Amino acid sequence: MLLFLNSTGVEKKNDDFRRFFIHKINKWDTCRDLVVVEKRLESLQDERRVPRHYRKANEAYWCNGGKQAAAANLKRKALEQGPPPPLPPSPAVNGLTETALSRMTVTALSKLLAELQGRKVGKYTKRVLINQILQEQGKRGQ
Repeated sequence: MLLFLNSTGVEKKNDDFRRFFIHKINKWDTCRDLVVVEKRLESLQDERRVPRHYRKANEAYWCNGGKQAAAANLKRKALEQGPPPPLPPSPAVNGLTETALSRMTVTALSKLLAELQGRKVGKYTKRVLINQILQEQGKRGQ
């Protein structure tokens, strides 16, 4: 009678069975499979897993620097490629390079772009302003 009132054990079995049924591919003989799962759970209920003892097979490799020597022999892709090629110089705008433009404030960049375009400039981010200034300079240079 206590089993019907306290159904935690039954619900746990139902959860286990449901999980097994959902993950199973071949669902033709589910009754037999669920009985097998129930018996497996009952037999493993009192068992505890004992961790396997790990023994380092080659002590010299781990303790005497063998691991560091093996790591030194690995080819590194970043070192094989060499340093990256230098960047081409950025085009100058009224004697200003892109790095000089990046040091300017947004207000100064807006005024410079307004001078180049001959009209009022809206609110833009610094990166957008620099790109527009370089495009305007490229148009004037062609």
